Amino acid sequence: MGVQVLEFSGRRIAAKVRHELHSDLFLAAEPRLHAWTGASGKRHIHTVHSLFGCPELTDVVYVIARRAADGTRTALLVDATASTIGSLNLAEIRQSSALLDADEIHVYSARSERERSVVLADLQAAVQCFAPVAATGHSSRLT
Repeated sequence: MGVQVLEFSGRRIAAKVRHELHSDLFLAAEPRLHAWTGASGKRHIHTVHSLFGCPELTDVVYVIARRAADGTRTALLVDATASTIGSLNLAEIRQSSALLDADEIHVYSARSERERSVVLADLQAAVQCFAPVAATGHSSRLT
């Protein structure tokens, strides 16, 4: 919250001004969710992060992706975090992303270790079955 000085008929008063935490640029940015469809046909909803906007991660499945100007997304790598140390996982993900020339990290937060394993296997199978791996829009197949 900030303060703005207003003048009415020669009198100065201070008015509290609420600063909004959003901008048009942020609101117009790419969708924050994306669905990848695995080899089983099931859709898995991921949150989308930029390389630098991605938080530290543990116990998640992630897709390292490149987004083209036309909105087409290409999955470059599907994997799961290995360490219980979030900063270490993030460093490894960023390193892989840089090597693959990626610009997005898609994160799937599973409710259990079993669900995480199933989603990882499903998405990795889709990557192997459908190459090159690309997706367009919000609910696309890993094809």
